Amino acid sequence: MRAQYGRLWATLHPRYQRVTAREKCEACKRREAASTPAGFRVVSLGVAGSYPDSLRLPLLGRVSVTAVTRRMRYRLAGHNRVFQTTDTVYVTKVRGQWKGLWKPETYAAYQAGRCPDCS
Repeated sequence: MRAQYGRLWATLHPRYQRVTAREKCEACKRREAASTPAGFRVVSLGVAGSYPDSLRLPLLGRVSVTAVTRRMRYRLAGHNRVFQTTDTVYVTKVRGQWKGLWKPETYAAYQAGRCPDCS
């Protein structure tokens, strides 16, 4: 989905879509992508695991979610080794479709009119 931020927006929970404009969210994603170091190359993307959970989230209260741990393997220019990082995202079903959820700090940033800190 490289630079297809509109497709990403379509998967966001509808209540979170009301917090900020699609254009703002896309601009934040472009800014995040622009901060990628030169010589960064993705080797592989995958799911390391998933499990059901329940979280209290802004605007939604307590919600049943699926936690999905993503794994990315990548190379950096000037390094011979492959690096690895993981991140957990949360999704839930809304009217039969999977929708992405924001972590509280992401919600707080958009609510305040800022881009989330992606560092």
